[in-house]
Amino acid sequence: MKQKTFETKACSFKKNALNQEDQKIKARKEGMDTINWLGMMGIIGWSVTIPLVTGIALGVWIDKYYKSRYSFTLMLLFGGLALGCWIAWYWINKNISHSGNIENRNSRVDKKGD
Repeated sequence: MKQKTFETKACSFKKNALNQEDQKIKARKEGMDTINWLGMMGIIGWSVTIPLVTGIALGVWIDKYYKSRYSFTLMLLFGGLALGCWIAWYWINKNISHSGNIENRNSRVDKKGD
């Protein structure tokens, strides 16, 4: 009889812990969702802006000191834009895959608990 009571308490404790974890995850998603997206937009904005402005500044400097029939400013502007877009894609992909891993982990725990 004592063994059965212990198993019942362990099962109840496990369900309670999983329920609390789900509540915490849900609260984090609902409460921090707007803040996270605003922060990500800032990271993405600076990730595009910094390489773009750096490319323009470097291109202007090269055009000033090394005369050429090609505009290095224009080439490095597009190069900086391409680099910035790649960095932004990297950050978005990293954030989406990270949040997906949390959801996948929780669904696996729920399936094991059933």
